[in-house]
Amino acid sequence: MPAASEGFSIAPKLQVHFNVHEPIELGLLMDSFGAIAAEYSDHLKANHLNDDTDSSSRLNPDNINDVKLYLSDIKHNCVLADVVPAMVCLGHVDPVASVLQLKHFVGRIKETFDMFRDMGIATATNDTIASTTKHVIGYMKERQLTKRHARSMESITSLVASADKGEFGLSALRSKGETHEIELEFRAPAGDVRLANLGAKRCIEALAVEGDADFYNEVLYLDTVGFKEAKDKGRTRNRGRISSITSKDLPVLFVRNTDQERVASISMQPGHNPLLTGYVVDVSVALNPQGKPSAYRVLAVHETIGDEEYSGRELEQLSRAADPSAPYLVVKKDDDDEEEMS
Repeated sequence: MPAASEGFSIAPKLQVHFNVHEPIELGLLMDSFGAIAAEYSDHLKANHLNDDTDSSSRLNPDNINDVKLYLSDIKHNCVLADVVPAMVCLGHVDPVASVLQLKHFVGRIKETFDMFRDMGIATATNDTIASTTKHVIGYMKERQLTKRHARSMESITSLVASADKGEFGLSALRSKGETHEIELEFRAPAGDVRLANLGAKRCIEALAVEGDADFYNEVLYLDTVGFKEAKDKGRTRNRGRISSITSKDLPVLFVRNTDQERVASISMQPGHNPLLTGYVVDVSVALNPQGKPSAYRVLAVHETIGDEEYSGRELEQLSRAADPSAPYLVVKKDDDDEEEMS
């Protein structure tokens, strides 16, 4: 930081509060601070450079490389940190404009936090909005949330979310003589922080599998379920069939541990025959050098279907009809004839 550091004492501040009264992992703390700094930089560049911005808080593009935050003070008995915008200390932005920018930033973080917390609630309660990749992606698009938002929120909330008790706080402070007054404050208890963290992780998980499936809403029948991880590295004990793709039993890999645990739990229910349960899944198909299916990679398990009303083949036909826009994959069937799967 240049000699302008003497302006720290009178500059507006962003106060970050990780109210955790227990030993904390340094890596989580650094990730949280780093995510806040990145969000602040992206927020200013996205909202305070264009002509629509109030002239009092508009940034000069020539100074864009100075959109940084500097740590000016850390108080003990928790992590209570005062962070100062470099733009003020360098004279690029006057203090009044900087306060306005900080208020906008705190408001944006609260808004984003609330959206991910709501997704966390939906995930924890198995609400429809979090039940499938399609629903989660739709939720994010409606709210203009991106993978960057999800990863930043996961990092910002990780420290407090990992603690038994705590609170997260973010405040915009303006200078008043030798003291500072709160202009806008956002606080969230540990329970809400954990939900926001869960929601961010659910969105990251959904984005990881979006567009990766070869088939959507297929019905998978398992002939073998691996209740524990295979001893042989890189192998799976799950085997099953999707007869609309091939009549052979193939190895089945569940991408999400929660799906593997769910299937194992259902299969171990007393009096339950796991061979008669269908799982509606999004799946990608691995092909061997001859172009034939060699394994299923299950990206998402949406629901289970019993055998009370339909045969397995009829259930598969019904599930495929549910999403007629699903992409097709050209694979070689058992008789070596190529067939388009739509």
